[in-house]
Amino acid sequence: MDKEKHLKIFIDTNVLLHAPEWKIRFLSELDRIIERKYAIYIHEKVFEELLEALDDKGALGKRAKLAIEMTPQFESYEDDEDYPGTDIALLNAAKKEGGAVLTFDKGLKKRCKKEGIPVVTNQGMRQLMVDGYIG
Repeated sequence: MDKEKHLKIFIDTNVLLHAPEWKIRFLSELDRIIERKYAIYIHEKVFEELLEALDDKGALGKRAKLAIEMTPQFESYEDDEDYPGTDIALLNAAKKEGGAVLTFDKGLKKRCKKEGIPVVTNQGMRQLMVDGYIG
């Protein structure tokens, strides 16, 4: 019986909002670059941001609606912490769970690198890459 623990990948709001727009098929890209079992987790703070974006009457609201329709295929992640922002919530969850962060945000990428948290991010045309060690 395979006892390998799956990798927890915490998805950032910007991936859900912009991957379709930028034509990045992040689910198939993750299968291509991650060689072990993994699961995508959506932190409650990310979900809250998507709900807030729904209020936008323009393109952002439409992208948020599409993103929310995708969320049932992810694992939800909740904790009892009160975070000052979504980036901190993702960093803490990834650190606590020994996971990685999937983001397109340059600032969050730098913070992950500084904290020693693996980050999955966009690389060139419609591709993802891993920055950091995923055991």
